[in-house]
Amino acid sequence: MVDDAKTLFGTYALSKLNGKGVTKGEWDAPSLTLVEDGDKVRVHVNVSNIMNGVLSYENGRLTGMLMTTVMMGPPFHMDVERALGVGFEKGMRASREGDSLTLSHGEDTLVFVADGSTAA
Repeated sequence: MVDDAKTLFGTYALSKLNGKGVTKGEWDAPSLTLVEDGDKVRVHVNVSNIMNGVLSYENGRLTGMLMTTVMMGPPFHMDVERALGVGFEKGMRASREGDSLTLSHGEDTLVFVADGSTAA
């Protein structure tokens, strides 16, 4: 199960949420890290809050609950956190092409770009 997910492993920076690019400003671009955890996938996300969880990967979907700190951030960051939380809980489609990782569920599509040499 995790062998199929290995192509997803790495550290990424968010490029777009639902076609809207990340705005440069006082907030850093949200980041996502996916690593192997036995036969599961451990996720660490840094948006306005820190989000962590252990996900299963099956049929091209990452599924599981994220634990998060609770702090308000700018609206774009809150949209990103909502999309990730709901998406992973329901089953987020995940695919990687080159340096781009696309996560999607329902109306939400998040595009991440590999962050330097740390991406798998």
